[in-house]
This record gives sequence, structure tokens and C-alpha cells, in this order.
Amino acid sequence: MKSSVMMPHIVRFLSDFFSNDFSDIETYSLERKIPASNKCVVEFLRFMVNLKKPKNILEIGAGVGFSTAYLASNGARVTAIDYNKERIDEAKKFLKCFNNVELVFDNARNFLKNCNEKFDFVFVDAVKRDYLEIFYLLESCLENGSFVVFDDVLMYGLVADVTSEIPEKYKKSTELLNEFIKEMYDRFDNNVYLLPIGNGVLLLNYEC
Repeated sequence: MKSSVMMPHIVRFLSDFFSNDFSDIETYSLERKIPASNKCVVEFLRFMVNLKKPKNILEIGAGVGFSTAYLASNGARVTAIDYNKERIDEAKKFLKCFNNVELVFDNARNFLKNCNEKFDFVFVDAVKRDYLEIFYLLESCLENGSFVVFDDVLMYGLVADVTSEIPEKYKKSTELLNEFIKEMYDRFDNNVYLLPIGNGVLLLNYEC
């Protein structure tokens, strides 16, 4: 959840304006070191959902439901998937008051290959090195004009800092994230934007 892209004093300033909604899920994730989106990102997601007013949302990488709760807070139908069964079970407990959320235990590849639905808003917070493959699989599930958000695309800032010595465990992911970002800009030009909040989010207004 900690941002490696935003300056600490900016994060502290913004935190004064954040809601305390779903703090139980946030605390649970932090204490158990379960991946969850940065608070700046989930507040941004809620803002965009309220602005776009989607009807059918897909989340890839639900964790224990922190970002899911923000996506579902305006009443839109949310399908949230995660490949970790324990996390899905915990998310079901946290989100039991939401009757508009379906939590699915599955991995992104399998779900997307077998999906026959169309979504008008998608949030992806999965394995970063798989983002380009996930997008190719996701395309058949997107409505024209769908809004897609990919989280953590700057990989702790390493993607943007060409002068740094990248730790071995992040080298491949950093390389593939750079490829993903370039592909998005090459294909979608003015319909894609990289926003430096959290650890970097890539926004796509999808037009087929």
C-alpha cells in the first residue's frame, strides 16, 4: 500500500482528506502483508466509478476485498476474481453486506478465456509481468468505451528510473511493464494516460 512514487509529504497531506471507509479491510491487509491497493488509488477508483457510472465492473486481483469495496460502493455489479482461495474466503466475510458483489476463485487467464460477459469498467491489480497478456485476453470482454485501470505499473518507481540498479527479482517485471506501457501508448495514443498516484496507474478509455 505504501507509495514509492509519490512524495511522502504529499501523501501525508492527502491522507487528511481520505475517508475511513473499509478501514477494517485495510488494517487486515496491512497486518498480514496481503497485497492491496494504495489508499490514493482506491479513492480515485471510487471517484471514477461515481463519474463513469458503470453497470458491470470486473476486478482482477481482489485480495481480501479492499479495492472491491470501493468499486462496489455506488451499487454497480462487481465481479471480483483472485487466484488465492483463502483471500477470497476472507473477502466474502468482509463484503457480506454487498449484494452486488460476486467473488470468484480463479486466475486471470482461465477466467478471461472462459468469460462470455462484457464489462464497462475494469480494475487490474494482478501479477505485473502478466499485464500485457491479461490485456490481450481482456479485450474480448470489453465494451466499446470501457474504462480500464491497471495498478502499480511503475513498480515502486523502478520502471521510470532508468539510472537505478534494478534488483534482480524485479528486472523481468520492470522490462515487461515497460513493454506493456509502450504497447498501450502505441495502440491507443490519446485514449491512454499514465497517472503517478500510488505506485503508478495506467488509465485506458478503450475504443475498439
